Amino acid sequence: MGETGFVFYLPANCVPAKDPPRFVHGGQRWTCGTVGVDLAWGMWGPGSFAGGGRQCRGRIGTTDVLETRSDDGQEPRLVVWYRIGEVHEPILSAWSTVAADAQVIDAITHSGTVVGAR
Repeated sequence: MGETGFVFYLPANCVPAKDPPRFVHGGQRWTCGTVGVDLAWGMWGPGSFAGGGRQCRGRIGTTDVLETRSDDGQEPRLVVWYRIGEVHEPILSAWSTVAADAQVIDAITHSGTVVGAR
């Protein structure tokens, strides 16, 4: 059985964050102008994102996801948990302090793709 990978797209203006948080099971943070982006690996459950906004289940490509969206009209945030079937699964989250960034946040967090054997 091969390894499962995960890829996603970032806008051209994204750069690795200077002082990223420590992700226990791996991850990285980028800044993209007024948008922040995290990729974090972990053992998640629906309760991992409770209290953080509206949740809905869906599919991106052939991958089941759980989305948690919070936006008070001012500061959009979207966390997408990609259910890739591994012990540690990725969440892709993006946020901003600028309401007009909502479309960029959606595009980033919905761009994830599973590659390799599953």
